[in-house]
Amino acid sequence: MRKKVTSQEVMLNLFIQPNSEVDRRKEKDRQQRLHYLLKRIWQGIYRADLKNPSVIVNWCCGIGLWDMEMAALFPDAKVIGVDYKEATLSNLLHGIPNLEFRFAVIHDTYTGLESFEDDSVDFVILRDTWLMNAPVWKWDNLLKAIYRILKPGGWIEVEEHSLVIESEGPCSRKLHGWFDVFFNEIQVDREIAKKLGGHLARAGFIDINKQSVAIPLGEWCSTESLRETGFLFKDLIERRVRVLSKWICQINNLEMKDMDETIAHVMDEELDQYHSCIDWLSYTGRKASSTICKKASLNTAPHKGKHAFSSLRIDSSNTTPPPPSPPPPSVA
Repeated sequence: MRKKVTSQEVMLNLFIQPNSEVDRRKEKDRQQRLHYLLKRIWQGIYRADLKNPSVIVNWCCGIGLWDMEMAALFPDAKVIGVDYKEATLSNLLHGIPNLEFRFAVIHDTYTGLESFEDDSVDFVILRDTWLMNAPVWKWDNLLKAIYRILKPGGWIEVEEHSLVIESEGPCSRKLHGWFDVFFNEIQVDREIAKKLGGHLARAGFIDINKQSVAIPLGEWCSTESLRETGFLFKDLIERRVRVLSKWICQINNLEMKDMDETIAHVMDEELDQYHSCIDWLSYTGRKASSTICKKASLNTAPHKGKHAFSSLRIDSSNTTPPPPSPPPPSVA
């Protein structure tokens, strides 16, 4: 009988196993491209209203490119990236005195934030961490840890994309079905990006601001800017799908040849033919200051002075807090 796959196993295999070096290089390349895409979408590398922060933390920092740029933007702040040692580019540290990496094997209830003192951090950001945070209870465990380390009035920012392609063709639907089986096994909620406002509110954050934009997949848009963005986003999605394809095949009992042919048809033909797109969502929130007792709320209006990327669609719909997540497994 086949052993059940977990998201933790997928991440540890990618970043810890020596025989995963090729996939690890591909993932680092994907993360670099993702950084520049998000910078393009949100017209900057952060949305929170930061004022003279002294400690900034990037959870699951990956290669650390965001950290390097933030260290340059805020030379008086300590910027700390938290992730697997194998996920980072250690040479980024050279010549950047206010940049630090704290290596951690993130797993189960261990977030890598345990070494931070209570009320010690001004800003925490996490981007594209849906796989690391499966099953869904890990989101609540992580947000609780972030709330603990943030100073009163400190900011959190979360950026995730939807796991649902809008406007699918027949091969896209086939790929969608294979991913459904994979997501069910590792307990990923396809709608988690749209529910994070509720998770932030449950963790105690206030002034929660949500921005959601529809980003094209492919070059089917009429404007040059959106065609370029769609090309970049399609490339990123294909890279992520191909890195995960061996797990998809294992769980669905598929031949890699069938997977490769389906991916190629989706990426080369269907995304443009069916005008496919995916939503990117960005949330900001604050930890209440000691002098303010304020009920959590969700605001979908943009921050003053911040202008999101001109996308296909801006979603200003509200979100409803989800029901309580299932508790984490007990640790013997």
